[in-house]
Amino acid sequence: MAEAEQLSWEERCAIEAISCKRSRAFMFERHCVIKNKEGNLQLLSPLKRAQRKALAVIEGERKAGKPVRVIIGKSRKQGESTIIEADLFAEVLERGIDALVITHKKDLSEYVFGITSRYYQYWDKSFAPGIPPLWKPELYKGHTNKGEMRFQGREGKILIDTANNLYAGTGTTPHYIHNSEGAKWLKGAETVKSLNQSIGRKAGTTVVDESTFCGYDSLFLPKWEAAYNNSKLTWTEDPVTRALSYSFEVTNHREWNGFIPIFISAMEDEDIWESFKDKDDKRRFIETLDPYEQNLLKSMGATPEFLHGRRMILKNQCENDLDTLKQEYPVTPSEAVRSSGRCRFDHNFLDSQPIEDGEKVALHYSDRWDKKIEYKRDNTSPFTVFLHPKSNHRYVIGVDVAEGKLDDNG
Repeated sequence: MAEAEQLSWEERCAIEAISCKRSRAFMFERHCVIKNKEGNLQLLSPLKRAQRKALAVIEGERKAGKPVRVIIGKSRKQGESTIIEADLFAEVLERGIDALVITHKKDLSEYVFGITSRYYQYWDKSFAPGIPPLWKPELYKGHTNKGEMRFQGREGKILIDTANNLYAGTGTTPHYIHNSEGAKWLKGAETVKSLNQSIGRKAGTTVVDESTFCGYDSLFLPKWEAAYNNSKLTWTEDPVTRALSYSFEVTNHREWNGFIPIFISAMEDEDIWESFKDKDDKRRFIETLDPYEQNLLKSMGATPEFLHGRRMILKNQCENDLDTLKQEYPVTPSEAVRSSGRCRFDHNFLDSQPIEDGEKVALHYSDRWDKKIEYKRDNTSPFTVFLHPKSNHRYVIGVDVAEGKLDDNG
């Protein structure tokens, strides 16, 4: 501490800039100013676990020399848009690239632009005592578009648009695209066709899709499933430093779409947790758990404090509707999707049932006259066998035809 006090202000500013270049997490926690739930300004610190996950993958792919392609399925209020905008803002300032943000409606675009504008406003100020500010360029004075941020005499800009603009991104060559709430885009397919042509596949480019789930939409869910069903992302956390590291494996190269899927469970949001008055209060609560909550506690790693808070959200924010709770604050991707549909069976009961282990198989017909069906293990197959069929046994299958309605393409 004494040595740091002997450094000049200019030296401390230089050290701060170098430290921020080495770690985006360090940079964001000391220089990104946000407005919290109470409406007060504060630093983006400490980063939530969900935010650290997104940042770990984004930085990890860059360090590996790969283009960043990430898709994030999430529960509400996890701060994913906030951390992605911080990374996008830092990339534009440091590299002078062009960035594009697409949201599903105008008021969300204005909200996201407000996040970015706040970062810029406080970037060169010592928001917390003792933290040297960072340098920032002047804003371009000849432009007044509220959905665009450009800089005076410097390359790089940030453009924010809505998915209703079918030509969003047309005529530009962005190096960073942030697609927000894609599950709610009304004209998503047409917009994505335009966006896909605007960005290259080389290292130094970034595409991040993040959204809460919204049933069986035609854009986000197919993209999520193509990533999630054909790859495996595994997390490791240092018990002392809380640093997150990951390993990623593509399990089906033929079907994988190139995106790394990150699911952000509601269990990861400690803001949901509700403490107990004492041990007896906690014990009484645990005795009231239903089968689904017991499964979360015993098999999914949920804490009693999370389940306590989850019940409060159910009563106070979801009008006691379990489907709404599971869609907005899902524990698994599948429950988020199912809860927004109209299932013939009680999926809350189905969710409480244990899932048996199965194996991926492909179906093969023998060359003999009887054309006997054989099951051969194949990790790339879309089929999973939980129990092999019995001879001379009658089976019944049901099919959900989605109300028999066709999409716009017929």
